[in-house]
Parts: sequence; C-alpha cells; structure tokens
Amino acid sequence: MKNMSLVMIAFLLCCLLTGCATPTDGLDASSEECLWTLEIVCSQTQEESLSLLFGDLNTYKESFVPQKYSFLLGMRTYVPGLDRLLTLWSQDVADLFMSYYDEFSTFTSALCSSLVFEDPRAMIKYSDFSISKHYKSQCFDIITDAVFEKLENQDLQSWSNIVKQYNAYVATQEVLGNEDLERIDSLDIVSEVSNLIALLYFDKFTQQEVLIRTTPDPNMDYLVSRVLGL
Repeated sequence: MKNMSLVMIAFLLCCLLTGCATPTDGLDASSEECLWTLEIVCSQTQEESLSLLFGDLNTYKESFVPQKYSFLLGMRTYVPGLDRLLTLWSQDVADLFMSYYDEFSTFTSALCSSLVFEDPRAMIKYSDFSISKHYKSQCFDIITDAVFEKLENQDLQSWSNIVKQYNAYVATQEVLGNEDLERIDSLDIVSEVSNLIALLYFDKFTQQEVLIRTTPDPNMDYLVSRVLGL
C-alpha cells in the first residue's frame, strides 16, 4: 500500500513538472489539432457559403425588403402593381451585387483567412457554429461597410417606386375610410440593403459550418473528422 502511494505521488509530481495531463474536457485532441481543424472547417465553410449565396442571387430568391417593411411581402397580391415592383427590386439588387460578387468573394475569403482562434479547444467544444459567431463578431461591420461603399452610388430607384405605389394604396384606403394602414418612407435604403446582404452571407456561413461539423463526410480529412467526433 505504501509503495502504491509513492507511485501515485511520483506520477502526480511528473504531471505537474512536465505539464503532461490527460484532457479533462472530453476532447481527445491537442490545441494544434483543434487549430488545424478550425482552419480547415473555416475555409470549407467559406467556399460553400459563397456558392450558396451565388445561387440565391442568381435565381433572385432574396427579396431584399428591409425588416421594418417585411409586411409588404404579404401585401404583394393585394396592392395593385406591388408584386411586379417587388420582383423588380429583388432583381435590381441581386444584379447590382452580382457585379461586385467576385470582389466580395475575395474580400471575405481574406477576412476568413485572417481570423485568429485564441483558444482552439474551446472553439471546438463551444458549439457547432463557434467559427461563425467569432467571425461575425469580428467582421460584420467591416463587411457591411464594404458592401455599402459599392452600392452607395448605384441606382436604387426601384425602391422609391415601391414606396410611391404602396403609399398611393394607403391614400386610397384612407379615402375609403380604412385608417388602419400606415405610410412607409424611403429609409436609408443603401444602408438597409448592405446590412441585409451581410446578414444573408453570415446566415449561409452559419448553416454551412453546422452542416460540416455535424455531418460525416467520407472525403473529410481524417484528423478533422476525428477532432469533430465524426
């Protein structure tokens, strides 16, 4: 019994002096392996999220209607001409952004590559979208401002047409005694659209990160797969 106690003490001293310790957080991976995994996942997530974003823009799936006026989407069949104007708006914004898409891809890819993961193990364990959360907290405003610079001198007249059409409908309803509807204003539409595009990009990024980190892939790097528990 005495010899066993001495062995245990010697082992504990060894751990303290050499820094060797079995991970106690349930993650069987070194910080270096976790960092490598994060970098691989980040790169793959960026590539796939950009592909999804391109597809949505190219097929005009996004409305680009500011959240404040999202109710317009539910009014498009009730207000004469609104459906056509909303469709034109979606197409105009998508087309304008697509002219800047390659530059946007290069710009955001550089931002991704520059991300610093100070505690890789915690990032792996924190959640299945920890990269996205970290990336968004560091770069959302940067990306929004970059998009704004590209759109601020562009023609976004089609939003003004929506405002005029809807307000004309409200005025008609007021004449008919319906005072439940409120007029809308033009807003700072460039800022609104820039924010919407950044949100759309980060939504795609988060979706893809979660998919990559939770879905087994036979083509995934073995080390990455092991660290992610797949």
